[in-house]
Amino acid sequence: MHRPFLRQALALATTAALAAPLSAQAESLVLPGSTYSFFFRGSQTGASSAVVQFDGIDEGFDTVWADGRTLHFGIREQEQDLGGGRWSIDISMYATTDLFTVPDETVWVNVGVDSQPLQLQRTVKLDRAVLSFHRADDSLFDGDSWDLTTTAAMPWDGYLNKGQAYGFLNVGGHGVTRATFHFEVSAVPEPATVPLWLGGAVALLAWRRRAAQGR
Repeated sequence: MHRPFLRQALALATTAALAAPLSAQAESLVLPGSTYSFFFRGSQTGASSAVVQFDGIDEGFDTVWADGRTLHFGIREQEQDLGGGRWSIDISMYATTDLFTVPDETVWVNVGVDSQPLQLQRTVKLDRAVLSFHRADDSLFDGDSWDLTTTAAMPWDGYLNKGQAYGFLNVGGHGVTRATFHFEVSAVPEPATVPLWLGGAVALLAWRRRAAQGR
């Protein structure tokens, strides 16, 4: 007897819950103009970091290695709304020469080290985090990428292994001119969203039902 009523309530609740995140997708995931850190280190060349503004514009930096060589490098980021409450973020450090010149040296890199993570405007979970090293012809160093997904907090706080960097053996001296972090994230629905919509839909339909009975 009450099944049509429940089906209508659930249909209204589902429609409302799905419509809510769609209206919010116009906002960027990362706060525009906010800053984040990019850390990198070679076991023999030395360590350096850069504070970068998240604005989609390439920024140039210089660092002087232990051997006196100056590295001119750039950092760029790109965010893409994939729809359905999903986003991707790519952050790359690049140069026109080998980023790490000492043959077979170990390299450490990370985004958002210390107190400057990506500043997120929505509650999301990190579905995928991948780091890849590329040569000038865009071929992958070592023929593969590294999956770093399991080191992130849930929900994602914009850090990737907070306070630590990822080390990779034998990267130096192999023509690596770009290091890229690729993130894929999805929105985490607020726990109370669906029950609140469902309660509102049930109340609305109950009011309509009473009104119909009063005619």
